[in-house]
Amino acid sequence: QGKCEPARLIKDQIVRLMYIPLIQSILNSAYVIGEQMGEEEAKVEAATFAAAILPRIHNCNEASASIIYNNLGIGAVSTSFSDVKLALESTYQCLGVTCDDIGGLWDYENREFLSEASLCG
Repeated sequence: QGKCEPARLIKDQIVRLMYIPLIQSILNSAYVIGEQMGEEEAKVEAATFAAAILPRIHNCNEASASIIYNNLGIGAVSTSFSDVKLALESTYQCLGVTCDDIGGLWDYENREFLSEASLCG
């Protein structure tokens, strides 16, 4: 029926949107580990979410993928939330997402972004 190209465009948009919750989950897990000294559950979640998107991040920026892997991969010795956040942010344009898409980590009790966890920057 000749409608393959419009279908590909829709598929590409869906894939792009699928990155958003993965990135948000990585940021949340990295914050829990790096800033709140999270335990094994957060480390497993971080490694799982990172593994799901690392190949695509590597395609965008090899150095950023290495930073994320070294901070969140299985057996990571330490986690720097700010390093992970900056590495992810450096790939947003390539991934087709924006800072507004991803958002920040909100502290509902104090009605503000968590320290160092606001929108890009």
